[in-house]
Amino acid sequence: MLFFMMQTYIPAVLLVVLSWVSFWINRSSVPARVGLTATTVLSMTTHMIGVYNRGPESTSYIKGSTAMHSHGSYKRMQNNIGFRK
Repeated sequence: MLFFMMQTYIPAVLLVVLSWVSFWINRSSVPARVGLTATTVLSMTTHMIGVYNRGPESTSYIKGSTAMHSHGSYKRMQNNIGFRK
């Protein structure tokens, strides 16, 4: 969990904080504000593409682990509602 936080949330939070810096830049400094905003948007896009690529592989077929997890969830739901076989 700590690895996921370090790789995903902390960089995203730092990029958002970086975007807030544009509010403290003088309004007449348009090139600086636009450059900072463009850098933030491109960095966040690159970061999210990396997060997406590190995610689990999606397939068009059911894997054994998915089927077993779904079956277990269905059984737990039946037990919680009160259905017994």
